[in-house]
Amino acid sequence: MAHSLTLTYIVSLAFVGISLIEAFVLNWRSRHRGGEPFDWNEMRLSLIDMVGRKLIDLVPLSLAAPLLAFAWHHRIHTVAMPAVPMFFTVFLAQEFCYYWYHRTAHRMRLMWATHAVHHSPNQLTLATAYRLGWTTKFSGMGLFFLPLVWLGVRPEIAMLTLSINLWYQFWIHNTWTPKLGWLEYVINTPSAHRVHHASNLEYLDANYGGVLIVFDRIFGTYVAERKDLPCRYGLVTPTRTRNPFVVEFEHWATLVRDVVSAKNVRVALSHIFCPPGWLPDGKGETTEDMRRRAAEQAAVQARARALVRATEILWLAAAGHALKHPVATHPRMHQRGGEMAENQQEERIAEQAMHTPQLTIDDDIVRQDRRQLKALPHDDRIASRGLHRPADQRHGDHQRIEHVM
Repeated sequence: MAHSLTLTYIVSLAFVGISLIEAFVLNWRSRHRGGEPFDWNEMRLSLIDMVGRKLIDLVPLSLAAPLLAFAWHHRIHTVAMPAVPMFFTVFLAQEFCYYWYHRTAHRMRLMWATHAVHHSPNQLTLATAYRLGWTTKFSGMGLFFLPLVWLGVRPEIAMLTLSINLWYQFWIHNTWTPKLGWLEYVINTPSAHRVHHASNLEYLDANYGGVLIVFDRIFGTYVAERKDLPCRYGLVTPTRTRNPFVVEFEHWATLVRDVVSAKNVRVALSHIFCPPGWLPDGKGETTEDMRRRAAEQAAVQARARALVRATEILWLAAAGHALKHPVATHPRMHQRGGEMAENQQEERIAEQAMHTPQLTIDDDIVRQDRRQLKALPHDDRIASRGLHRPADQRHGDHQRIEHVM
């Protein structure tokens, strides 16, 4: 026990030194190359969190320790660790238990009150890895490894394997490592963990794995980092305080307040065991609530865009119809459509008449007489001149014809 505690302190000091080097590099880069300034307050809060946890570790109290001892006492088998295949089997089983612990820590408010401290930094740096919360020993994390101990893995081996899991995760808390190709399908990489720490709605509750990412892919919680959607780090409601006590206990305080003010036992238990942001009226800030509202808003916007597009299409169609049929643009023509059509026909007849030679009645009679004369022989033509009526008689005929017409 003393050796493992000493190893833990050595590793922790190494992590602090490496994170300080990264902090100076990132600060120099932001000063000389531009970009987001490095927040030294986040570094300070992470260091205070680590110091507080190491002091609490000296107190021989733990929620999981007696339960782990009970599970070991009633184990059904004893695992022999020297064999390499057995070591990998235990490691894989531990990774499976860690996945469900981590997923539950995001989905149960009682455990989220502690785990939220780890997600409170608004910048993702290596220092974020060791900001784990002062109440970690009492968060129930060790309970998820009870099945491992009950199957025959010694409690100290199970906890050491968990420590190795957490040590591995130190280096994946950064923003400067690119995607690692095919390794993204197997292990937990900086790209996958950036998604886990992002507060974007598209990235929430994803990538719970420790060393491996395979269980996220199996259980459908894997989300890949997108180039078109930069990660926004921190909580959905960001923590802006510089007070370490607020960072450590603000979620515990709100949980106690909601439980005490609950109307009945069912609501109080729901505040404890339901996801963060749950409210009895269904209008809370859980991931499901926010995504449902976002989907509804997107549907409303889609309908509005469709309506605008339909209006534009109708306007263009009306404009095209007006160009093809100019008559339709006159406001009075819609009321006198039939009358306008008749007027247009009369206008066309009048235009044709203007280009057609007009004949008088006298001209018509003269032409008819001439045709009759041409049809007769010469002598008959002379005799037929007696058929012609006097001018006054022809004038009377003209008047009668005009009267008839």
